[in-house]
Amino acid sequence: MDMIQHTQSQKPTVNLYKANGSKYNITELVDGIQWSGDYQQVSRKLEVDILYPVNDKNQSLVIPDIGDMMTLFVGEHELFRGVVWNRNLVENGQFMKVTCYDALINVTKSTTSYNLKNVSPESTVKRVCSDFSIPYDYIASSGGTTYSDAAMGKGCYDIIMTGYTEASKKTGKKYMPIMLKGRLNIIEKGIVRVPYELSSDVNVMNTQHSESLDSMINKVIIYDEAGNIVDSISNQGWINAYGLLQGAIQFDKEKDNKVLAKKELKDMERKVQVQALGIIQAITGHAVMLKSTHTKAVGLFYIDTDTHSWKNGSYEMTLTLNFQNIMDEKEVNEESNSGSDGNSSGSGSSGSDSKAPDWWSQNWEESHTHGSDKYSFAGQSSK
Repeated sequence: MDMIQHTQSQKPTVNLYKANGSKYNITELVDGIQWSGDYQQVSRKLEVDILYPVNDKNQSLVIPDIGDMMTLFVGEHELFRGVVWNRNLVENGQFMKVTCYDALINVTKSTTSYNLKNVSPESTVKRVCSDFSIPYDYIASSGGTTYSDAAMGKGCYDIIMTGYTEASKKTGKKYMPIMLKGRLNIIEKGIVRVPYELSSDVNVMNTQHSESLDSMINKVIIYDEAGNIVDSISNQGWINAYGLLQGAIQFDKEKDNKVLAKKELKDMERKVQVQALGIIQAITGHAVMLKSTHTKAVGLFYIDTDTHSWKNGSYEMTLTLNFQNIMDEKEVNEESNSGSDGNSSGSGSSGSDSKAPDWWSQNWEESHTHGSDKYSFAGQSSK
């Protein structure tokens, strides 16, 4: 329990970096902090309420401007680095609400056009990073996956995840992007486990357990080009319990259609929302052990969303936990893949050969280790 107690006792530090290069520790001006993530929204977010006493002429003000940079530290751990994206000030209010996003906001807000043919997911990530000046470190191996995608006018995030959706079909692993100290990492979702258990007897204040059939598919038919059903796969136990909920896929002579159909089967969705004392490693993409006395939810869960809050000296978090390890899947566009875009395939690698300008990690106090074959967060290694 040392890390939990240590984290709870430490006050977070918020730093502001102005466009002119000036740095300010604005921790004493901050009234509340929220640091959050979502596996579908991707870019982690920092929200702070900053003192803005408009009627007090004697109070010196350090005001974040749109485009400034901010960091969040707890002890020696850098939790967040991002750009001031939104500001909100109510007339006669005493605080300005500032919202920041990490560099993945550039990926999710940008579109481009690539005609990808027989490329690897790794090479696609490198190309996007080069084109949009985003430095990178660890890129998870796709297990030798190659794919084609007519990505015309497609979102950059969707382009990256299309490749790793294809990799997931081959490897069975789940993937997601995450920024660490200003550098992009593509990780295996759920491989890093929070080093402390969540327990109703120790650190959990409230849990809510939900179950839903909204996403269930218990039978998948396979049809040919003429629309004839040529095969199917089902879970008869689910059908007996909940009735027939059917999906369909088209036969692909180049793939194992049984495997593809089985992948489309969806169990009942079970999630648990947990309110607990904060643990900095408990973020989206990681896994955590839970022991809930009231809901009887016990076992390893995958974190789909997280919100960490510091207010009035307390540190709490709210997590959405999933029984299943899922990823934000994006499918290829097969309309036109003729010719090659010159993008060669590759394998899992580190960012030592990145040609992207290091804008997101320049002029910071923290040093960076390149060429690593490990993904880690706050000292917790994936291997």
